[in-house]
Amino acid sequence: MTSSLQILTNIDRRGLVRSFGSEEEALKRGNVKGTATIYPNHTISFEIFPTGTVNEWSNILRFNTNDGDCTTQGDRSPGLWFYANTLKLYPRYGKDGDGIQNFDWGISDMTTQLTKFQWNKIDLVVQNQSAKDDMVLLVFINGQFAMEKSLQGFRSWIKPEGTVHQVWASDNFYNPASAMIRN
Repeated sequence: MTSSLQILTNIDRRGLVRSFGSEEEALKRGNVKGTATIYPNHTISFEIFPTGTVNEWSNILRFNTNDGDCTTQGDRSPGLWFYANTLKLYPRYGKDGDGIQNFDWGISDMTTQLTKFQWNKIDLVVQNQSAKDDMVLLVFINGQFAMEKSLQGFRSWIKPEGTVHQVWASDNFYNPASAMIRN
């Protein structure tokens, strides 16, 4: 079966759709798939086929503007992991010039686990929440709402609009999730 990882980076018509590869592929540590332009309003969509859990955080995707893990602006813009020993998603966006100052929530906030040995459709949607710089992150799994998180002041968190990000599947800092991805 042929497919590609597509990143839709703009709801308000300023973004791009980019494809990275044409096959389903297992996540690998340090695997740069290409680049994507991230704007404040954006959607990241892909499918993932989990084959097991990992006994520590396991990385799925990471968008970075530099080579850092979590110490500078542009790290984790966003990053997406599984919690240890689960198939619960853990999305993070770095903020305020310091990638380690992420918004955070506990494992109980994400109650939906992905289904093992099945393709799961993931949509991370960031959109305006107010006239200020506030945004909201909505997570959908297989078309069903899974969680919402307010991103206060989000427009100031990200690099200037239109900054190109490297796309990793998975990054070089954490073990990869035990999974395959595709478009």
